[in-house]
Amino acid sequence: MHPEFLIDANCLMTPNNDYYRPDFRLSQQFWEHLQQLVMNGGIGVISQVAHEVAVGSGSGDWLDEWLLSIQSEIIEPGSDSSIVAKFGEVMNYVATPNLFSQRAQQSWMRDGVADPWLVATATVYGSKIITFEKYVAQTPNQPAGGAKIPNVARHFGVECISLFDFMAKEGNF
Repeated sequence: MHPEFLIDANCLMTPNNDYYRPDFRLSQQFWEHLQQLVMNGGIGVISQVAHEVAVGSGSGDWLDEWLLSIQSEIIEPGSDSSIVAKFGEVMNYVATPNLFSQRAQQSWMRDGVADPWLVATATVYGSKIITFEKYVAQTPNQPAGGAKIPNVARHFGVECISLFDFMAKEGNF
C-alpha cells in the first residue's frame, strides 16, 4: 500500500529552521508525530527529498539524525519502472515550449532536484503532496517564471496541501 501523502523537502527544512527547531521543547511532539506517520506509511519521504534535505541542512544537522530514524521507510522512486516512466512524462511536460521559462525548465532538470520525482511518485501512487509551494496562475501564451510543484502536479491530477493544512486535517499535532 502506498502512502496517502508525500512530503516536500521544504516541509522538513522550514519547520526545522523556523517553527519546530529541536531546541524548542514543544518541537519534540511535532517531529515524533511526523516520524510515526512516516513509519506507519501515512506519509512517504522519497530518497530525492531526503537528499535535498541532507544537502540543504548541512552535515551533522539534527534533521540528518531524524532522517536516519526513518531511513528504512525512505522510498526509492528510481527503482520503480512506472515511476521512472512517469518522471519522463513530468519532464516532458515541464519542457513544453512557452509553458515555463527556460530558467524554470533548467531548475527542474538539474541533478538532485526532487520536484519531478515527487510529482511522478505521487501520480503513480495516487498520493497527495505536502508542500509550502503555492499554485501560481499562469498568463496564457506567457511562460511562467517558475515551475511550482502545485502547477505541475495539477496537470497530472495530483492534489497539493500545505503542511499547516495537513496538520489541521490530521488533528494530532
